[in-house]
Amino acid sequence: MLGNSFESVGQNGIGTEFEGTLEYQPAKAYVIGGVNPHGSGVTIVSATLKDKYSSQHKQTALAVAKTLQFKKANIGPLADQWKERISGTRLTYMSSYSPGGGTGGYSNESVIDFCPQSYFNYSTINHMSIDVGSTAYNNRIRAGAGQWKIAGNHGGQAVLQLNFSSSEVYEYVLSRDGDKTFLNGDRYFRTRTGENAPNCNDLFHDDLLIPDALRSSQTKQVHTGL
Repeated sequence: MLGNSFESVGQNGIGTEFEGTLEYQPAKAYVIGGVNPHGSGVTIVSATLKDKYSSQHKQTALAVAKTLQFKKANIGPLADQWKERISGTRLTYMSSYSPGGGTGGYSNESVIDFCPQSYFNYSTINHMSIDVGSTAYNNRIRAGAGQWKIAGNHGGQAVLQLNFSSSEVYEYVLSRDGDKTFLNGDRYFRTRTGENAPNCNDLFHDDLLIPDALRSSQTKQVHTGL
């Protein structure tokens, strides 16, 4: 339960008291949310059991907050290289699992279409089959759209930011191994043309769940050497 009042902390922070449970016991904390104008923010929590909470816990959190410094990570040419690499492409991630023995399994496909105007389309398809004398299918598509950009982290790595129109933000650390492309360590296939070209004509204006009937249960095959 949040406190009744919030207070500004420095230039980019806000703080308040919070009550809840800690290992199933009543607890109390002072919480500060720090907004990073250059990327992901930070949360500072100074917590203890409720009957041991004092003003010192708030002072401790405030002291930590004073040490925060947000700086823009400058990755220069690396960001431009990644923009050129993925703009106008489709990145597709595919995974599947089958326990064997004809007992079913599942597959997952995530697709991100990067349009040159710095917007994107995003969708995921989850397919599950269960063998109980017959086979059942469960197809779900989650779709969304927004603006994409390449930023940097303090480790000097390029970071892909997907800023959805729903206000959600996804972040992926970008890396390469030759012509192979990786997002957070997962291999994505990069395509530009044909049926696997990016869809830059239609935008999903909000996150939505598309009914199964609007999507075939078949999984597309992606043929690419990239």
